[in-house]
Amino acid sequence: MDMKEIALRSVAAAGLSLFVLKAYVYYAATGELPVLLLLCGESLTVVLVICARAPHTRAMDPLSAVLTFCATYYFLLINLEPGAALAPPAVGIALQVTGIVLQIFAKLVLGRSFGLLPANRGVVTRGPYRVVRHPIYLGYLITHIGYLLYSFTAANVLLFTGLYLLQAGRILREENVLCRDEGYMRYATVVRWRMLPGIF
Repeated sequence: MDMKEIALRSVAAAGLSLFVLKAYVYYAATGELPVLLLLCGESLTVVLVICARAPHTRAMDPLSAVLTFCATYYFLLINLEPGAALAPPAVGIALQVTGIVLQIFAKLVLGRSFGLLPANRGVVTRGPYRVVRHPIYLGYLITHIGYLLYSFTAANVLLFTGLYLLQAGRILREENVLCRDEGYMRYATVVRWRMLPGIF
């Protein structure tokens, strides 16, 4: 592993660790189950970033870097203070738990093929990747919908709307790299939907 790769992973892991710390502090204060699961999921992300295998190919262009940076570190802007409940608390919590469990499961299945920048670290087609090509992003979407139903603020709606515009761009950049792989092209003809079955 060269020094550039070590530097990229170190910076990414350090930044993500800030969110892990933020989640830990919030969990210590509230004891909420979704926050505990979020803490576990993002701790796993830090480990996977450090342990990821070297990519076969990777996009390092400015657009890919900006999309990755903004979509990864958006959490620094999230307001964790309580907001308005738009649904019974159990509904919001259930969606958050479902989304976080899906994220964790998809990350574990992806294993060392996980990464932040668009790259090909090996094509994974099992588990939740049989349903959509980017189940981690779907897990985050379900989690964020649950969070907004549980604790709605206009600022977080704007933040998450911007986030998913960035995530759509990020997915397209990832697939631009992955579609150079014949195995991924075959996989994409079988699993048609990127993140939302029937929509995207």
